[in-house]
Amino acid sequence: MLGIAIRQGYRDMGIGTEMMKAIIEESRRIGLKILVLHFASTNLRAIHVYEKVGFREVGRIPNGIYFNNRYMDDVIMFLNL
Repeated sequence: MLGIAIRQGYRDMGIGTEMMKAIIEESRRIGLKILVLHFASTNLRAIHVYEKVGFREVGRIPNGIYFNNRYMDDVIMFLNL
């Protein structure tokens, strides 16, 4: 399990995309077959980055994440390696 965050001020510079590419490359190198990720449905930047590197949405858990006094869907995406 791995968490990724890009500090404000460094977003929209391609850092997240490059991090995900490195994670995918290393995952293939060590023989993993699939990657699965979860994130809050309100994180539109994450959706863009994950789709850009090949992930696709396979489901949602309604109100599956509680953060800052509110519920959000837990989005599930995966990538076949």
